[in-house]
Amino acid sequence: MARPDQRPATWRSWAGLVVALLAVLLVVQSSGCSCRAETPAERQARLAKEEAERIEREKRKEEEERLRRPVQLPPAKMMPAGEEALSAFVKPGHWNAVLQTAQANAKDFDGVISYEVVGRNGPLLTDRGAELRLVSRRPLVVASKSIKAVDALFYCPHSAAVSPRLKSTVRDRRTGAVQADSGYATPLRRLLSHQYHFVVLASEPQRYGFLKALRSVDAPLEDRIELDAFPATSMKPSLNYRVVAVPTDDPSGEVALPDNPLAWTSVAYLLWDDVDPAVLRPAQRDAIVDWLNWGGQILVNGADSLDLLRGSFLAPHLPAFADGVREVPQRELVAFASQWSVGKGGEPLAAGDPWTAADLVLTDGVTRFPGGSELLAERRVGRGRVIVSALDVSDSRLRAWTAGYENFMNAALLRRPPRRFVPRTSLGQVAVRWADDDKPLDLSPLHNTRFRSFVRDTHAKDTALALRTGPAEYGDQTTPAFPNRPPPAVPTAAGPTGFLRLLPPATPGGAGAVSDYNLVSGAVRDTLRESAGVSVPGASFVVGCLAAYLFFLVPANWAFFAAIRRVELAWVAAPIIALAGAWAVVQQAQLDIGFVRSRSEIAVLELQPDTPRGMLTRFTALYTSLSSIYEMEFDSPAVAMPFVRNADGDTSDSLSGPAEVAYERLEKARLKDLAISSATAEFVRSDEMLDLAAQGVPGSSVPGSLRLDRGAGGGLRIENRTNWPLRDVMVVGRPDGLKGAPRLEGCWIGEMASGATANVVFFPVDETATPEGEAAPPLPFAKERADAQALRDDDEEAFGIDALVRLAVDPARFEPGERRVIALTDRLMPGVTITPEASQQKGQTLIVGHLSYGPIPAPRSDANNPLDIAKN
Repeated sequence: MARPDQRPATWRSWAGLVVALLAVLLVVQSSGCSCRAETPAERQARLAKEEAERIEREKRKEEEERLRRPVQLPPAKMMPAGEEALSAFVKPGHWNAVLQTAQANAKDFDGVISYEVVGRNGPLLTDRGAELRLVSRRPLVVASKSIKAVDALFYCPHSAAVSPRLKSTVRDRRTGAVQADSGYATPLRRLLSHQYHFVVLASEPQRYGFLKALRSVDAPLEDRIELDAFPATSMKPSLNYRVVAVPTDDPSGEVALPDNPLAWTSVAYLLWDDVDPAVLRPAQRDAIVDWLNWGGQILVNGADSLDLLRGSFLAPHLPAFADGVREVPQRELVAFASQWSVGKGGEPLAAGDPWTAADLVLTDGVTRFPGGSELLAERRVGRGRVIVSALDVSDSRLRAWTAGYENFMNAALLRRPPRRFVPRTSLGQVAVRWADDDKPLDLSPLHNTRFRSFVRDTHAKDTALALRTGPAEYGDQTTPAFPNRPPPAVPTAAGPTGFLRLLPPATPGGAGAVSDYNLVSGAVRDTLRESAGVSVPGASFVVGCLAAYLFFLVPANWAFFAAIRRVELAWVAAPIIALAGAWAVVQQAQLDIGFVRSRSEIAVLELQPDTPRGMLTRFTALYTSLSSIYEMEFDSPAVAMPFVRNADGDTSDSLSGPAEVAYERLEKARLKDLAISSATAEFVRSDEMLDLAAQGVPGSSVPGSLRLDRGAGGGLRIENRTNWPLRDVMVVGRPDGLKGAPRLEGCWIGEMASGATANVVFFPVDETATPEGEAAPPLPFAKERADAQALRDDDEEAFGIDALVRLAVDPARFEPGERRVIALTDRLMPGVTITPEASQQKGQTLIVGHLSYGPIPAPRSDANNPLDIAKN
């Protein structure tokens, strides 16, 4: 029987369980946990937190991976470069400059960076008919944990019509391993054939944003001109220029302008405003002067700019200097406004306000600007020009002068042809036409840049984008641009004239573009294909060598030792004579134990007045009887690339396949890895700015030039200040102001030794008719050249240089008032080293020296004012 003080065990168990449950409940509540379901907002916040943590982990992992790589490669900039972060502009058919920064991580990096222009999916782009791939390389040496900027040049082929991209790759110099690769992430925007860069170099570049709205820069096209054929990766066709303000205060200390003049061919204008020229490197200054001589145009704004340029590299080319600042009288402003105002609409110039301007003092030989204005000064420099504005062209009061500012900029500062403005019916705005023909605007590069080169710009057809009715192609010549568009309307007397569509130019790339298919390239290619190879000794050479060998071996040998009474020594001398004869035969036959190389070269050296630098274009054919890898090294700033061997673009006879050829810039420019198969010739084209001062007559002014000036008696004379003997020298010119078809006057000189001087008297040129069936201009002084050839009895005809001479004296390719000297020299131009050296070498150089130009035609005002059209 249980005692009364004892409780049942069941009661104690339940009491313990209750206490335990209360404890658990307290613990759960104290931890903040809830048994309720998670709300959508809480779930979204949780997922966002988890995603942020994942992204942060990936960033840390990517940063760790990046720091493990030897070098980092941010996106490259195309020069001239502004502050656009995502836009890289290139011009197909031209050499372009790129500015690349690289950062080394843990240790010093020694490598090579290469650039290739590729398509959307990666294939390397080449020009039509190109047998070899061209890749640009540049050394990349960066100290540990530092950043270095390097610049390089690359050629953008004409085939870069749709979605071109720039691929940059960094390799270790020692191992060749890829350390950084941009893939295909750098898209390029291409300038069309008629479009060029307008560079602004100013201390306050934001003041020149208005340039982009000028109708000289952005010329609105008529509504009936279809633009659908142009790819999105190009600039819009209505733009004539890409205005780019290049910073002069970049933290890297670099001004993003090319330092090679051959990369300035895509630049039309350089506006200089209040910038110290010391910010430019010497190579950049030289490049600007070379570009100026071949057609560049420099606009210098205001007195401050003139003060900074005094004593600078541009000082010899300035038309005026500033003698302080003056107040412009009201009568002068009224005359200035009257000269450039057009139409009936627009705001007049605020002539009543006080205006200040630079007090211009003209330099020697410079006359007042056409129209008598003292607010402008202009000087011709070679093919180019420098114009100085005493007024600040960015002044808001000047830009508010809508009655004449557009016309003033187009006609005076930019010196472009006059325009006529017509209505755009669909938008109620205005479109642009040329005033001379009053036809829809053709987008011609020849109106947008003055840059010209004899080798690059001698074409059979115009470079304008033609206007046609009907379907058109652009870029890819086989793909219709409008596959789904109905046929254009049929023109009627009362109805619309139908849509006009832009067709690609016959010579893509515009003025200054590299072309393997223009007239000069075609003439050179035909000649090189015939002459490239090895010269096999003829029968007369073999007979002569055998006769000389037998003479020295028998009669001469025995007679000599008989005279000294040691006839027995003649047997000892016989094998020595045999070995010497074999060595002489090898040297005379230009053979190297059966391993033969030859170099055939046609060069064109183009000169501008009063400059010691010439543009030298070499067309080199390299032949080898056994496979060889060639390298070319240039002493002057140069670019080089393979030259298409087949005019029809057929590459079936190419044994090299898609081998890579590298253009490399070190302390000198090189073309490397040029592999040539056995019994094959490869062609190379190189362009360089050759410093002729070292090749000139010491002590003469502008040594290395060909100069036309007045002698003591007042007559004209020409002086050969080069150290080369010249032949077939002729001075030809196109008289200014003659009506009718262009014709020449000239003077035959003939032979000219180095340092020689000859009198020049001009007579109408007796032009020999072109042979029937040949599409070439007549050749002047043909009789004199034939007589000189007969007297020389040399091998000139083996090169057939007459085709180039005909092009150089074509009257249609002369400016009114221009005079040239045409001459030949039978030698290879200095400045290049080719490895391995060829045992057979022959070359000829055509010199095209521009002696003088006629005056720049007077500016012509627009036919009307765009505001007159807009108001109507």
